Amino acid sequence: MACSSFVKRVAETDPQTSFFSINWNYMPPSGSSIVHPHLQVNCGEVPTNELRAQVEGSSRYQKENGRSFWEDLVETEKESKERYIGEIGTTFWSMNFVPFSFLPDVLCVFAQNHSLASLDKDSLRSFLDGLSRIIAYFNSENILSYNMSVFSTREEDFFRVNARISPRLFPRAIGNNDMAYLQALHKEPFTVRPPEAEAPKVREFFH
Repeated sequence: MACSSFVKRVAETDPQTSFFSINWNYMPPSGSSIVHPHLQVNCGEVPTNELRAQVEGSSRYQKENGRSFWEDLVETEKESKERYIGEIGTTFWSMNFVPFSFLPDVLCVFAQNHSLASLDKDSLRSFLDGLSRIIAYFNSENILSYNMSVFSTREEDFFRVNARISPRLFPRAIGNNDMAYLQALHKEPFTVRPPEAEAPKVREFFH
């Protein structure tokens, strides 16, 4: 709640700031340092590369098709059922079509929210409920570290607030980690478990 309140204050006082994210590195494999609870809020005039791709892609899709990319994404994933996990309140949950991490990551779309600056308490509670279920699934798979980002712009009709929760692995005894040249240098996502295979496992935590 403190993070969303901060974003709202920034949006109200600085009209040049248009891009927002709430981020979490949980445990050292995700990039954290000492173990302590906190989230990192980014607010700026220039989006990160991922947020820029989302904004530009969403805007282009709506101009070319006359429909919301995010609404079409939700509808398509629900119909295919391959990666669909469930819905809680106004939040939609699915395994991400193209995982960013070695293990499949999870996508959440805030179906009725265009910006963190106007996020309502019900949507926030729905997200936290779903997030707790994703963490329970991670625990069942002995996944003890993850990154999370919630992406947002100002109020843009073509955009929806969305989140990505990405598992990270602890180094094994030989000291290797969960990224290699393919991800680090070629920017090619690679996963050892298909999202479609993981979806039924995660879905159990939403019933």
